[in-house]
Formats: sequence, C-alpha cells, structure tokens
Amino acid sequence: MSGPRTAWSTPADIVAGVQRLWDSGALLATRLDNAPLFPYELRLRQPGVAVMGEQFEQVRSWGAMLKAGSRAEQGHGYDLTWRDLNHRQLGRNSIPFAAVIDTEAEALRMIGRARDARQFDTLAAHTLASFPQLHAWVRIHPRKLLYRRSIGCVTAISRIGATSIPTGSQSLSACVRPCQRRVPC
Repeated sequence: MSGPRTAWSTPADIVAGVQRLWDSGALLATRLDNAPLFPYELRLRQPGVAVMGEQFEQVRSWGAMLKAGSRAEQGHGYDLTWRDLNHRQLGRNSIPFAAVIDTEAEALRMIGRARDARQFDTLAAHTLASFPQLHAWVRIHPRKLLYRRSIGCVTAISRIGATSIPTGSQSLSACVRPCQRRVPC
C-alpha cells in the first residue's frame, strides 16, 4: 500500500492530535477554567473520490483500521464520524470523516496523561490558593507547573512574598526564568 495511502490518517495520527492538545497546554488550561473543549473533533486526512475508484480495497482497509482503533471496537478512545460519498462507478459508500473524542478523560487515557493531569490539578490548586495573582500566568503556561524547576520556583517565589510578584504574565515570566536557574532541582 504505497502512494497516497501513507497520507491518510491512522489511529496513531489521532493520538498525535490529542498529544498536540497536551503539548500546547490546551488540555490543562481548560481544566483550570472548566472551559469546554470536549467533545473534540479531529478531521481526518482521507482519500478523495478519484482514489476510491483506483484503490477501493485499500480505502476499505483504511476505514476498517480506523474502526478497529475506535471506541466502538476497543471500548475506549475515539468515535468516528462517517461521510457518504457517491461514486459514479462504486455507488454510495461511507468513509471516516472525523474522529471525535467525547471527554477529557478519554483524551487523557489515549495519551497516558491522566496522572499528570491530576498532579496539575493539585499543584494549580495549591499555587493559586497561595497566589491568586498567578492565575493568568498558569493559564498561559500550565505545563510549567508539572516541571520540577517550576515547582521549585513557585516555592522560591513564596519565600519572596506574594506582594513582590509581578502581576503581568510577561513580567512574571521574567521573574520565573532567573528563579529557575537559582533554585536547585
């Protein structure tokens, strides 16, 4: 299966799409503000109508592979949204159009980050209880709370005192960077 087949989405691509949500900090930022992110839809790279006519069996195998990785088959993960295509020679066929992750819990399970998300909740709660003025910074940089240096920096900031913490996210970042260099991990 060479050629266009390699450009079509795979279950690994769907997981990579969820991983990008984690890497960007969007998954954690929504936990902080209880903002709705789910259900989350990932559009799939799919074969065109012309390719369906040329490689019909590969297209069917591709759809079956995506279905095998779905929640319908695995009991967890993503659901597929199907789209009907009319082909003048093949007739009407359905192909996967998008993967839908219904809940944050499913997304975290797909990428193995549920424990990290719980740790973030604890760290964010403790940090924001002591320093509510850090809320905007934590929303912009949620993953930094999960790194040991940043935790040390928050501890060092607490020693300095809440009144000396800058309120803007830019000035706070300037405070955090030198702090990360001084606080031992």
